[in-house]
Amino acid sequence: MIETKKGRPNTSSINFSTNLSISRPADLSSLTTMSSAEYIALEKELKDRGFYSDPTKWDSSWMNFNQNRPLSDALEWMFRVDRGTATVSQRDSALSALAGINNQGQIRKLLLQNAISQQYNLSLSGGGPNSTYYLSTNYSKDIPVFRSNQSESYFVTANLGNQFFQNRLRLNTSLNYNISNSINNSAAINAITTSNLGLRPYELLEDAQGNHIQRYYVYRQDVAQAFEKKGYLPYGYNPIDELNYSKYTTQENRLRFGADLTGKLTDWLDLTVAGQWQRNLVNGVSLDELQSYNMRNRLNYATSISPTTGSIVYGIPFGGR
Repeated sequence: MIETKKGRPNTSSINFSTNLSISRPADLSSLTTMSSAEYIALEKELKDRGFYSDPTKWDSSWMNFNQNRPLSDALEWMFRVDRGTATVSQRDSALSALAGINNQGQIRKLLLQNAISQQYNLSLSGGGPNSTYYLSTNYSKDIPVFRSNQSESYFVTANLGNQFFQNRLRLNTSLNYNISNSINNSAAINAITTSNLGLRPYELLEDAQGNHIQRYYVYRQDVAQAFEKKGYLPYGYNPIDELNYSKYTTQENRLRFGADLTGKLTDWLDLTVAGQWQRNLVNGVSLDELQSYNMRNRLNYATSISPTTGSIVYGIPFGGR
């Protein structure tokens, strides 16, 4: 059963209200998470137990290039000592510097924001001796704590009531229409999760000069940059850059119409006939621009070097927006 608001006979009223709420993101320092020093200690223990192997070692008998995924900065320094490319003191100094880093400040400043919720409501109601009406509209806009995300919606409601034949026949109609739009970007969320794109406690977003630090997740940096010199698209990733791309949009339209007709047959018996029609339309656009990390990875995966000409061959057209 759907209960609808109605106006009052022989009276008219207008109401307007607005709400605004602002809230800060959660205090990351109050969460139970590992510090950089604790995380490095865990990585060292896992390495000592054999859970990690040197990513520079690869089998050339079946690999054309080093396809091993890169490890963290801390693990890289540990393996440098094993390779003989760094001394123990150099490693300890580097690990000590990493242990002193806390990236929560940069995450709060560059990826999060204050959440803002706005609402505006307007309604009109009234009627005459044999009729009532209720009209209302609402606009809402919500901006969550994760940057490059937002949603907004519009509501319209119209309820009409009419009485005929000395109130022996009543007709009520209702119309509801809702439009909602949302923009979703997962860059900020991914940075604070345990996904492949999640940041370790000592991994910063920017360096001291404000440059966006590029991290490599598919291949080691030296391997990826060698491909880039041949014409491949950049393999680097930074969540700040991704805030501008891969904004997936969803638009929803909902329309509902209802009516009920009630006839008074006797003092103790009414007959009611009711019906409802509803239609929902959802349109979603998931577009990764050429500069986005998802699209660059997809294009690079389909790219190859021609064995005859030595030129680069893009297996997927770049397209455009």
